[in-house]
Amino acid sequence: MQRETILRDLYEQTAFASHGVDRLMFRVRHEQAREVIDQCERTGHIRREDDSYFIDLMGVTELGEVAEAVEFLTNAELLYLHLQAAYRKRPNALLQVTEIAESVGIDCEVAMSCLSLMTDCTGWYGGRSQFTDATTASISPSEGILDCPSFAACVERMRNMRSQLESGVFLPPQLQILSAADHWVAGLLPTKRTDRDWVEKLPENPARLLGEVYAAIDHRLYTLASMGLRALIDTVILDKVGDAGTFKEKLKALHGAGYISTHQLDTLGAAIDAGNASSHRGFTPGEQDIEMVHDIVEHLLQSVYIHPENAKVLVQRTPKRNSSP
Repeated sequence: MQRETILRDLYEQTAFASHGVDRLMFRVRHEQAREVIDQCERTGHIRREDDSYFIDLMGVTELGEVAEAVEFLTNAELLYLHLQAAYRKRPNALLQVTEIAESVGIDCEVAMSCLSLMTDCTGWYGGRSQFTDATTASISPSEGILDCPSFAACVERMRNMRSQLESGVFLPPQLQILSAADHWVAGLLPTKRTDRDWVEKLPENPARLLGEVYAAIDHRLYTLASMGLRALIDTVILDKVGDAGTFKEKLKALHGAGYISTHQLDTLGAAIDAGNASSHRGFTPGEQDIEMVHDIVEHLLQSVYIHPENAKVLVQRTPKRNSSP
């Protein structure tokens, strides 16, 4: 019941809104359910942007018989089927929201708001404009819209993908029986990188996540890989400085504690933005994009976990200088 109450409250305040609800005040109002809120964040039912909370598409789909949620899902199906038919006629055409709304028979503002939330579900659209003015807003379906017969099926696929990312079960069957450590020992992951001895020295959680990211990259699941790399950054931050607020504040805390340089502060910010875009704005990075983010995160892992230990070993091996009498 706590979960449903939280999602319903957040839905009433933020659904289709351009601004969210103050994160800290929301947590105060539901102080007895803060662990539930954290779980909703981790599972993608609540979206956090800086100091604000929004309800995510996954959260809306769990509101059951709430009238507004039912209306949204009904409109979403109409819009999805219209866009699917439009793609078959003119692949990758840029469609105006005003024309879509008129064809479907719903209010233009409602259509724009609905499409804005629908784009939390990745893979079915190629791009869109800023959804701030319904008269100028536009969206372009991608070939992925042909993969699912309905928007409900599209949502279910996304739910499965997120579950796979969290559990690692998207690995090929021959790899699913192995632990993260076994992946490295067996030499099965990753196929594109051979210099990975240092990965065996990572703590268990970062090593496991990195293994899953490698698997996603090898299978060209770049959206999942981007989300996983963002999760890796958060894992490092939580391990070293705890939950220090927004991602920007967390990075500053990591920098202030001496774990990253000023240069890394900027590059990690770019990596986090890419992960946020994949999680919440339908961004599917290309192979070159994911390699850049991957390199940034690997450098972070080595800076935090590997280089300090190597330096200690080097100090122990280096002969001491004889002191003058």
